[in-house]
Amino acid sequence: MIGNIKNFKEFPLRQMGEESYRLRTIDTVDTMGGKTSQTEDEIEVRVIFANITAKDLKIHEMGLAVPGDMKLYFDAEQDIIEGDTLLRGNVKWHVDKIVSQYAGMYSVALLKNMSLSGSE
Repeated sequence: MIGNIKNFKEFPLRQMGEESYRLRTIDTVDTMGGKTSQTEDEIEVRVIFANITAKDLKIHEMGLAVPGDMKLYFDAEQDIIEGDTLLRGNVKWHVDKIVSQYAGMYSVALLKNMSLSGSE
C-alpha cells in the first residue's frame, strides 16, 4: 500500500514499486506518411498498481473506471503514456487515461484489464 503523499516524498516510487514491463507499438512511416512497419518496444518499469476503492468515488462518478480496473502510480522517468500496455505477470493492462500529475513527483493513470475487456 502506498499510503499518502508524504510516503512518496520519503520513499522514491522506484523503491516502493514493483517490476512490470511497458509495451508500446511503434509505427515506421515512409516520407509520404504511409505506415511501412510496426514493432513492439518493451522496457522494464517500476510502478505501483493499486485497486480502485470506494474512496475513489469521483473516478467512478466520472465514468472513468469500472470494477476490475486499477490505478497506476509512476514517475516521469518511466515514460508511460496513454495507450501503452503494461504487462504484470501474465496480465496485460491498457493505460486508458492519465488522470493526475503531482508536481513532477508522480502521475496517476487508470488501467483497464485487457483480458476483461476482451481485447488482447
